[in-house]
Amino acid sequence: MLALLIGWDLAEGSFALAVLVAVLVLLLVVNRALNLAPDLWVTGLILVGYLIGNRGFAQLHPPNLPLLPAEFALGISVLFGLWRWARERRVPYRPDTLNACVLLWLVFATLRLPLDFRATGFVAIRDFAMVYYAVFFFLAQDWSQSGENRRFLERALIGGLALTTPAFWAFSLAPEWIERHIAIAGTPLLYVKSDVAGGFMAGAVFVFVERYSVRRRAAWILLASVSLAGVATSNSRAAGVALFAGLIWLVVLRRWAAIRIVAALIAIGIVGLVGQAVVTRAPLTTTPLYRGYEAVVSIGDIHGVRTYRSAELGDKPDNNQFRTVWWETVAADTWREGRWFGLGFGHDLAEDFLRVYAPDGDEQFTARSPHNFLLSNFARMGMVGALLLFAQIAALGWKTRQSKEIVDPEAATPALAWWLLAWSILISACFGVVLEGPMAAAVFWTALGLANAKNCIGGRAKINEPGGLEAQPARLTRAA
Repeated sequence: MLALLIGWDLAEGSFALAVLVAVLVLLLVVNRALNLAPDLWVTGLILVGYLIGNRGFAQLHPPNLPLLPAEFALGISVLFGLWRWARERRVPYRPDTLNACVLLWLVFATLRLPLDFRATGFVAIRDFAMVYYAVFFFLAQDWSQSGENRRFLERALIGGLALTTPAFWAFSLAPEWIERHIAIAGTPLLYVKSDVAGGFMAGAVFVFVERYSVRRRAAWILLASVSLAGVATSNSRAAGVALFAGLIWLVVLRRWAAIRIVAALIAIGIVGLVGQAVVTRAPLTTTPLYRGYEAVVSIGDIHGVRTYRSAELGDKPDNNQFRTVWWETVAADTWREGRWFGLGFGHDLAEDFLRVYAPDGDEQFTARSPHNFLLSNFARMGMVGALLLFAQIAALGWKTRQSKEIVDPEAATPALAWWLLAWSILISACFGVVLEGPMAAAVFWTALGLANAKNCIGGRAKINEPGGLEAQPARLTRAA
């Protein structure tokens, strides 16, 4: 009967049922061959795809079926998860503050979605994606209960992070060639968004440094160096801010060994840039050193009073103005019209902004987010949604503080690595369209779930000697 239905469907020119059955069969085969849950395998694949392919991979979908990779992975994972949870009589929820905050945020957004859907239709669901990707948090947390599943998830993230910078550089050097030759049905597999990739690369620096603290292999320092170079060449100031925030966390947690490594890599890079500026015969203002300097100072140039001499930096004051005007407009509109429950999913957050910023502009403007995840959340769900999100961030901070006490001798990557990756993406999301789309959201929520699970799995040990956890690996292993 199934074969007859597939044949009829193909004769009508539709491939949806055939593709669905083929994928399900493939998942079952992989499950038997690798002893991995099919939903975990699919999610690992899309995580690598987003880390490497970025916006290009995000646009892939089967013919005549608008099902994007993240939505497909989410649907498959929820279906298999429901079966697994029902069979084992459990839920993918853990009784801690972070779980409660994420769940309440999800529930509140879901309760208001039907009202917004009646007003704006499918556009409301598209905006609601910034919330439902949080389901990956609970899925990753559930997968991490198994050591084998947790290792697979870590390997997928580490493999993708290792290839993020090379993929970014390849696309920067030959974007047109890549769009033309590395594509499926006209959709490029690799199309990099610098603000998203920048957050990935900033987080990768800390992941690889933390992994080096366990494995002590020079390859991890090399990967950290490459990721740091990617941040420097990404033209994303948000990535630089994310890197600085990660260093602040290392200071707060007194991870002096990691700080020394990152500081040494930054110092080597600066010395190399100074040497290049001294040796070259070109004017100082055309060197990468001067460009880096102007990129840093442009972050605080809110009113655009500086004049920039470096290439590709002349538009930075305009970018600053673009964001501040949009942020002020969205905040004022939301406070005036929907301060408690927001303007809703599907509401056009750009309409009033364009009247102020570009009243005479005739170009099509498609951006829906004010380039700040916190403000997007406030505009969609008001003060209630903002308080729930800030509670999540507070819980994230508290859990990050706790991670320095986590001892898991079987872990190849410390829990702190995934907390810092999540922080890097979150900081980047405060300056660009990052967590509103699947490219970074799937990685962020998965890393967050993995980090929280590792906090719960690892034992805790209080070490009073100088150097803390880093100074007593043998003693901690015996204690654990």
